[in-house]
Amino acid sequence: MIESDLDDRKSRSSFMSNQLKEYGLLNDRIKAITPHSPRFNVSKLVKTCKRNTDRDIAVILSHLNAIYTAIHDKSGNKNYAIIFEVTLKL
Repeated sequence: MIESDLDDRKSRSSFMSNQLKEYGLLNDRIKAITPHSPRFNVSKLVKTCKRNTDRDIAVILSHLNAIYTAIHDKSGNKNYAIIFEVTLKL
């Protein structure tokens, strides 16, 4: 399981990790992308929907980063990935 979360939301991260441990599951944490992150590169992106804010785009990029990380995992011991919000209550 890969968790993507903001650095200033440590309590949410701990909440999710504790829940997963109850089920014997472990998670890897990756740093979320924000509108102020160097990885927030939307220069080639066409905003077809004017309702999408930079924060919306950052969330989408963070989820895509989690998918990319899961696919390109070098350990070879992950056959699946679950991506969800860290506020999910199991």
